[in-house]
Amino acid sequence: MPDAAERLEAGGDIGGLKSRGSALRQAAALPGTDLRSLLDAALAELDGAIDALSSAEGPGESGDGRAPGAAQSERRLLRAVFQQLPIPLFLLGRDGTIRRANGAASALLGSGPGYATGKPLTSLVDPASRAVVSTQLAAVARTGKPRQLPCSLLAGVG
Repeated sequence: MPDAAERLEAGGDIGGLKSRGSALRQAAALPGTDLRSLLDAALAELDGAIDALSSAEGPGESGDGRAPGAAQSERRLLRAVFQQLPIPLFLLGRDGTIRRANGAASALLGSGPGYATGKPLTSLVDPASRAVVSTQLAAVARTGKPRQLPCSLLAGVG
């Protein structure tokens, strides 16, 4: 029976993750790189990798020889770190829907925890920027390469 890594490789997830990780490292080395955007992208990749590994594991497997409790403990720790980061972070699904937003993102929106979850990111930006944001999100989902664009959040969305 194939292990979790082999199952992920068969789906192409590892190759894509390696490629996007390499692109993030290259971007970090460039002068003038927006490190906050880079951190956002890196954390989104980390969360995606955790989700992919979790779905590839069978019941009772941790994929690395550790007890299932240890893997759950690590996931809880990663989620706690994500929530406590002082930088607003939105983790998006491939369709641009917000999967998670940390405490700083909720504060930026002026909303409570969980308000943005399930909403399209484009619903939170000013109408003039929505088409551009939507197009850029589709390009990121298609290529796996980070993109930057200026836009404004709607005032008092939460």
